[in-house]
Amino acid sequence: IEKATIAATVGKHKLNSVTMNYFYMDAIEADYTNAQQTAEYYNSMGRTNAYVRKMRDYMCDEIMVKIEDCRINGDMNNRLPGNVNVCIRGVNGKNLVKALGERGICVSTGSVCNSVSVKPSHVLMAMGLSEEEALSSIRITLSGDNKREDVEYFVRNLRELVTLFRNKNL
Repeated sequence: IEKATIAATVGKHKLNSVTMNYFYMDAIEADYTNAQQTAEYYNSMGRTNAYVRKMRDYMCDEIMVKIEDCRINGDMNNRLPGNVNVCIRGVNGKNLVKALGERGICVSTGSVCNSVSVKPSHVLMAMGLSEEEALSSIRITLSGDNKREDVEYFVRNLRELVTLFRNKNL
């Protein structure tokens, strides 16, 4: 089966070149029904990523407006849809992670594979952050299940804790 034949098989479903490669690998052994389901799955992934990107951008905007002296680490366009890393100057990231966790909010100071490390993230350091800025950074991950209310709850709690920690120098 050639890629063009598979593309024609799925009819109205439009796939980009990256999706097409995955679709081709998945559909090569599938019958027409499975090919159609695979195309619908990848189309739904595209819609989910667009939604998550919208929630991420909303969250970043809210953080920047409501919390002083912080910045989003990395490029806003060249990143995963649900990934945000923010430096909140004057606040220890580990303390913030713990306090947010006590409020039912899961964030981290770095990647899962380095979650036990007390050193600053080598990735953030390579991006030009100082050691202090890297240690003041947290990573937030969103999914298609997060709603606007979740983002607002997060930002409200983040703002409260940042104010508290800065007043106490934590």
